[in-house]
Amino acid sequence: MLPSLEDAEDALQDVFVRLWPRADTMDTSSDVEALTTVALRRRAIDLNRRRNVVPIEEPASVEQGSDDRDALQEAEWLMEQLLTPLQRDIIRLKEFEDRPYSEVAAMLGMQEAAVRMQLSRARKKLSLEWKKRKN
Repeated sequence: MLPSLEDAEDALQDVFVRLWPRADTMDTSSDVEALTTVALRRRAIDLNRRRNVVPIEEPASVEQGSDDRDALQEAEWLMEQLLTPLQRDIIRLKEFEDRPYSEVAAMLGMQEAAVRMQLSRARKKLSLEWKKRKN
């Protein structure tokens, strides 16, 4: 599911680190295998999604050439037109301010899973529209 062996090994290590605190609660090896398989599959999907998303840069980090300004203005316009206010807030908190999911969820009164889902949907909308415009 991942393009390289190194990526697969990194994903597997991430999954083991996340599952280690639950090791005492798993009764059988089939429980461990099932949970690890599902978690690893989800991690691979997340990594692949990130590779297909156009990165959103913080305005201060973009050099102010005319092409950069035009691209930045277009990205801001796309965010304003395509995303819900909630999705815009999540993108700003997570991408621009680099806040952890737990903090974003607490600030917006949401669960972390809902924040991740909204962020994924927002990135996908932006990515699809960006690709349409560039082709």
